[in-house]
Amino acid sequence: MHFSYAIEKGLNVFMEKPVTADGPTSKRMLKLAEDASARKLKVGVGLMSRHSRALQELANRVHDGAIGDIILQRGYRMHAPGGYFLSLPKPAGISDLLYQVQRFHSYIWASGGNFSDSYIHILDHLAWMKNAWPVRAQAVGGRHYRQGPEGITYVDQNFDVHSVEYTYADGTKF
Repeated sequence: MHFSYAIEKGLNVFMEKPVTADGPTSKRMLKLAEDASARKLKVGVGLMSRHSRALQELANRVHDGAIGDIILQRGYRMHAPGGYFLSLPKPAGISDLLYQVQRFHSYIWASGGNFSDSYIHILDHLAWMKNAWPVRAQAVGGRHYRQGPEGITYVDQNFDVHSVEYTYADGTKF
């Protein structure tokens, strides 16, 4: 809604990730990005690695053929669970909606979860080096039902482990 309004008003946009939480919304945002480009508007998203001069130089070298054709990519992100993904049950005196909006990282409908907020950087880095976006993804994930120190089960909806194999249009894998 905000992106549509900005395009209608002819405004450049900076939006922070996670930009979308599901496939249909992603398709709408990509269409809006095309509309913004057609109007020569600038749109930036919080994928800050694109501003790193070192990574820009690496991308230039890779795109100029310094390492040959990319035939396989692997990307890893390893970290402990983020504190904001560990939401305790909603306290009294607050609506379900307000609680979920305040703890949006814990709710898939509101953020897409840990994967779209954190792992998007790995996807962006490797797709940038390949100079293409994957056209297919096969994934598995799992979760362990964590409890807080007081023995109360956290209510977040995030998987704890992920594995995704992406395929590019040329058949190479990431």
